[in-house]
Amino acid sequence: MYDRGASEKRAIRTALVTKRYLVRVCKQWHVLAVPFLYESIYIGWWHVLPSLRDTLLESERRSREGPDDRPALGWWTLRLDVAIRTANTNVEKGFLNSPGYYALVDIIHCLPHLETFSSRWMPNFLEVGLAVGAPSPVAEALKQTCCASLRRIFWPDVSESPERIDGLLAALPSLVTLSHFDTPMRCPLYMPFPPTLEYLSLPNCAKFHVDPPGPPNPTLPCPSLRQISLHDYEQSDLICLHRFLAVQGATVSTVYIYIKHFRGTLRPSINILNHHCPNLQHLVTVFRKWMPFPDSTNLLTVTYLGLYLPDQGCDEDYRVIFTIDIAMHLRMYI
Repeated sequence: MYDRGASEKRAIRTALVTKRYLVRVCKQWHVLAVPFLYESIYIGWWHVLPSLRDTLLESERRSREGPDDRPALGWWTLRLDVAIRTANTNVEKGFLNSPGYYALVDIIHCLPHLETFSSRWMPNFLEVGLAVGAPSPVAEALKQTCCASLRRIFWPDVSESPERIDGLLAALPSLVTLSHFDTPMRCPLYMPFPPTLEYLSLPNCAKFHVDPPGPPNPTLPCPSLRQISLHDYEQSDLICLHRFLAVQGATVSTVYIYIKHFRGTLRPSINILNHHCPNLQHLVTVFRKWMPFPDSTNLLTVTYLGLYLPDQGCDEDYRVIFTIDIAMHLRMYI
């Protein structure tokens, strides 16, 4: 069953609780378990950022000055989740000028081997107040500290300004996963992607649907890109999807389509996939609420069709699915 990362989130939280228990058993266990404790850092509240920064910086100082060459705590960290819980608009607007924001930048500078950066469970207030075109301090910190090791980025609503992240993307030689699907007005056709990229969550890009700014980025087509996801595409975005897949579609074998608001885009999206993705085999459609799957849908090359409905629907909904006039070679997973 497709769960959009829910099981991963639960596993991360459970592992952190277990690790905290281990380091409290005794001094010897503390020494042995600390590297595992700091392997994944989960930040749930903004007020803990200064204290975490101080702990990591002090560990770096002891590592430099200590006699035993023990690595600093941040040396062990492979994953950073910024999952700040707040619905307070004043906190969000003032966060950029708070000690917590600069503490987050300092924390990233302490993580030289970071492989996964995620901020997908928080509202976007990492960029509030930045001048148009100014680089993101968070993106710059990632670029300066761990560009050689960073492989996965989950960063919804990273910015409305392309310059905020382009410099980071161009500097990541090992990036495999890029998910920033809530970013508005950013066309993937003009973004720099490393040749190692395997999964891309396509951003909304209505800004370029009339007059594209120029030829595609020379990094396209990306040879390793096999999986893409589409999120809430309006009709104008479908034009950009058409242009992007005209360049990249031949490598794509798996597509996830998220339908929340614009139900009428499912059929034209499938038509575009049929036209530009000759090697498409897996199609997963995620519905926020149940909607009839388009009848007489021609899925030319798809062999696995997945349908995910968070509310599970009713028996009649699923009964209708098996009456749809689609290719009989499909294997369906619901």
